[in-house]
Amino acid sequence: YGVTVSNSPQSLNITDNDEATLSISNASIIEGNSGNTTLSFNVTLDKATGSDFTVNYSTADGTAKAGDNDYIAKTSTLDFSGTQAETKTIEITIKGDRKIEKDETFTLSLTGHNFNNTLSIPVGGASAIGTIQNDDSALIHITSKDGSETGPSAASFIFRFPQGVSVDEPTRIEYALSGAAQSGLDYTGSQTGTVVIPANTDSVVLSLPVIADQVAEDTESVIITTGIVTSTYGVSVDNPVASLNIYDKDQAM
Repeated sequence: YGVTVSNSPQSLNITDNDEATLSISNASIIEGNSGNTTLSFNVTLDKATGSDFTVNYSTADGTAKAGDNDYIAKTSTLDFSGTQAETKTIEITIKGDRKIEKDETFTLSLTGHNFNNTLSIPVGGASAIGTIQNDDSALIHITSKDGSETGPSAASFIFRFPQGVSVDEPTRIEYALSGAAQSGLDYTGSQTGTVVIPANTDSVVLSLPVIADQVAEDTESVIITTGIVTSTYGVSVDNPVASLNIYDKDQAM
């Protein structure tokens, strides 16, 4: 019969109904007191894709701030070969300090991919949380400076964190004064009160101006006893009782 095919060859498409998913894990690390550490996030492809592709990612501040030297912000790419259960690692640099603060977080997000096929790769669990765990703690130590009627020279108590340590919120310390020296006669200052170490500083001074009089008297002491310390972080005073002396300038004739 001489039958022929007029439009040969022909082609067709087979539409794939499989989807591969990328997921990213949360991660946490202890901050450290100095230097840098590395926080690692795992990004996993659950199914094979048949060809390689690239995924974009970037960090974003939360309570952790790149500008405050908590971590180093990063925007970059990951290269996948497309094999099933393939896992790649994103490394973010964490910067240690001696600031007493709450645990802080930032976000790491997968922001897109460059897959050179018709297969869709939905990005499941496209964001992860990085947690920087605070490991700092400190005791406040009280030192003193004696006062003198000569001048007169003020006496003082100094409340101080260890060198390099600070707190991201005010620290309040209640106190009471006692001793042979008397407020209003030998020095100026309330016998009870509260001193505050401001946020992000390491010390505060309680100054007791000395009152010069014409009375010949012995060297007299001022004793400070601390009470409640108000702090989110459980800060305490390692020497809750301290003392200083006020020296007299007068001599009996």
